[in-house]
Amino acid sequence: MESRIKEIQEKYWAGETTIEEEKILKNYFSKNNSTDSEAGYFKHLKKASVLKPPVEFKHPGRKFLLPKWMMAAAIFVGIMGGAYLFQQSQKQNEFLVDDPQKAFEITRQALMSISSGMNKGTAYVDNLQKFEEATQLISK
Repeated sequence: MESRIKEIQEKYWAGETTIEEEKILKNYFSKNNSTDSEAGYFKHLKKASVLKPPVEFKHPGRKFLLPKWMMAAAIFVGIMGGAYLFQQSQKQNEFLVDDPQKAFEITRQALMSISSGMNKGTAYVDNLQKFEEATQLISK
């Protein structure tokens, strides 16, 4: 029996024992009064397995539960939002131009519009230059 226990102990410390072999070790060391450090270890394991925690933990359950009407409203808003986004993605294709000549004409008109706005802005820059000259004369 002693050789069997030694063999099981070696397997236990190598991490290769089965549950039945571990039960054999625990029973053997709990029945025999040995001062071996391993015996103390297994006795401690047996005592620790009987202990109960000082506080009992309970699962809190579902803390936050939405009413059914609110879930239905959220689903409705999600569907409507998805439909709106789909509609917007379809609208982006209405500005697509396949004809290069037409694209050139649209681009030319846009650049001319920007150019006329820039020409109006240069008149204001001339006024700012006059204002800067006047402030320099006053500050001298």
